[in-house]
Amino acid sequence: MSEVYLRMWRSFHTYDSSRPFRFWLHGIIVRQVQDWKRKAWRRIRIFERNRQMTCEQFEWTDKDVLQSEMQHELFSLVRQLSYKLRVVVILRYFHDYALEEIADILQIPVGTVKSRHHLALKELRKRFEMTGGDAYVH
Repeated sequence: MSEVYLRMWRSFHTYDSSRPFRFWLHGIIVRQVQDWKRKAWRRIRIFERNRQMTCEQFEWTDKDVLQSEMQHELFSLVRQLSYKLRVVVILRYFHDYALEEIADILQIPVGTVKSRHHLALKELRKRFEMTGGDAYVH
């Protein structure tokens, strides 16, 4: 967080007051995460492998808990995507950004965002079908 605040302070002169602050801040956060991920990818992968190995399986019968489990499975599938595809899915579906806004945040062309979005959904459908999912990923 302190690195985000430092980066925000250093780039405050680039803030366009005609656009939402949240949008500008998400751009800074996404770029900071990209930088951090580039530097620490190995540590993250080792941590993730350890976390997956320690997850316990439970049998749930409550409808709300089953729905939560489905969401957990979907999150797990999203986490399996490459970083470039995953960040587009997260910004689109968890933060409700339009494809054009995602392009601005990631500082890439809209066509690239559309391509990554399409590839991510295709990959999620494939992985969901491989896990025996009944629902269709839209």
